[in-house]
Amino acid sequence: MLKFHAFYWPGLLSSAGLRLPTELNGHGFLTVDGQKISKSLGNAVDPIPVIDRYVADALRYNLLAKVPARSDCDFSHTRLNEVYEKDRANTLGNLVSRLAALAVKANLSGIEWTEGSGRGVDIEDRRFNQALDRLWRQIQDINRDIESKRPWEYLQAGRADDLASKLKRRITDLLGISHRFWPFLPNTADEIRPRFTQGEIERGNPLFPRA
Repeated sequence: MLKFHAFYWPGLLSSAGLRLPTELNGHGFLTVDGQKISKSLGNAVDPIPVIDRYVADALRYNLLAKVPARSDCDFSHTRLNEVYEKDRANTLGNLVSRLAALAVKANLSGIEWTEGSGRGVDIEDRRFNQALDRLWRQIQDINRDIESKRPWEYLQAGRADDLASKLKRRITDLLGISHRFWPFLPNTADEIRPRFTQGEIERGNPLFPRA
């Protein structure tokens, strides 16, 4: 595809008097279970069944977070399932469920939040995996903080107001992170936002059902 985009396509644009692209980005090759993708082997991966099983954002995340932009990488269904369970269900999905459950106990209504509350992610160098890694570390930090601070104990001590205050901060942090990963996982970000900003907060269904 590089030859077409670097040679033929600019020629077509130039002949039509249209503006030429100012940069060209190429990525490495994907192999499947250690083998080159080829028609003769018949090992191409159809994305539709993958999306039907895991939803589109799961495949997006796997390709953006686990495939370095300038390196070759191997794809496998086993690895995709591991990433889905570990990064999405156990990390982000667990945080969303935990915050929602605590919000219900604290009778917390949807908080006010605007897109200006979170900064965008710098992806000018196309190192999408590094950008997502930074965001996932922030999600892990919030999970660890909840584990160590044990905010649910505030209710047992009759400190519901303290619980609500701390939850608002953490939910705001989560909404800011989801805003920053929207370019990578738009459906996931759009599902998280209304859970915590519209009306009474409810537990809702798991963000990422087990595949």
